Amino acid sequence: MYNAGLIGISGSLKLMRIEMEMAGISAKSLAGAMMLTKAAVLGTAAAAMTLLSALNTVFLVIGTIVTAATILDSIFGTASKEISEFSDASSRAEEA
Repeated sequence: MYNAGLIGISGSLKLMRIEMEMAGISAKSLAGAMMLTKAAVLGTAAAAMTLLSALNTVFLVIGTIVTAATILDSIFGTASKEISEFSDASSRAEEA
């Protein structure tokens, strides 16, 4: 099987048919048809794995950015200050 990522699945299947004919294997025979089917399935799976690998990298970058933003928000955020002010105000309201 040729590199379907570089020349495409159809291009690699065309080259495989040419080599099969040079080797004397007919694409119309059962063995030839099964060989081409296996090659098409493997080429499609390889293309899917390439896509998923690229998406994995993209999601890794997005996750890193979200994590960094969350950490910066927790460091520079005023939520803890506001919570302590609310706690103090509610304790003063209970005393009154």
